[in-house]
Amino acid sequence: MWGKVGQNVAIAVRDGDISHNCPNGTISLFRIAATGSWLIQQRTPQGPSTYAELSGTASQGQEWNRGMVITDRYDHVIDDKNRLAIPSQVRNRMDPQVDGEAFYLVPEARYLVLIPEKLFEKLAAQATAGLAMSDEEAEVRRMVFATASRLEPDKQGRVIIPERFMVNAKDRDPFTEAVLDREVTLVGANDRMELWNRADLLAHMRELRASRTRLQAAKKAMFTAPAPIAPGMSPSVGNAG
Repeated sequence: MWGKVGQNVAIAVRDGDISHNCPNGTISLFRIAATGSWLIQQRTPQGPSTYAELSGTASQGQEWNRGMVITDRYDHVIDDKNRLAIPSQVRNRMDPQVDGEAFYLVPEARYLVLIPEKLFEKLAAQATAGLAMSDEEAEVRRMVFATASRLEPDKQGRVIIPERFMVNAKDRDPFTEAVLDREVTLVGANDRMELWNRADLLAHMRELRASRTRLQAAKKAMFTAPAPIAPGMSPSVGNAG
């Protein structure tokens, strides 16, 4: 049984088939040769096509879970107990089965990232495993997982930011450049949120405005889905024939 895009979608792939009719419209699958993943397209009579990417190999009975899309900016203040309120607009849309009920806080160069726990666990599971890791792979794992923290909201929807990420901390995280003042902004970034010092974000947005022309091509590529592939053609995007 087909679900709706945005919820669980059972993918039934049969030899030679890349498109199927379902009660919610037509769902097509396209193989992305460069990444080995699948692009899902849904057309419905009520609205435009919806696209999403599924990592890994699609097979009969496999389910694809697409979490929420997070947008907008939210100005907040971290209180003296390091508590930060997760916006209700985000909390109210979280599906415990798809998104989880908590977030992982992961530091980047100029900001921190709040990733829904189910997405973080999915990304962590995709990391290469084995006993014979290279020194570089071991260092990357150490840098990512040793600095990440799972944050579970309380009944008021607040998470506690670890002290080591605060600008006035006595023991700052040695791996992390990003540190937080009390006035911060949460930035929607598709499937996650970025956590910025408010002043740093305003400076960065001015940088983006100055680079708007340069970023137009990347923006167009990001939001342009490939055209549907006719039956009988190879489902490899960019490698059809």
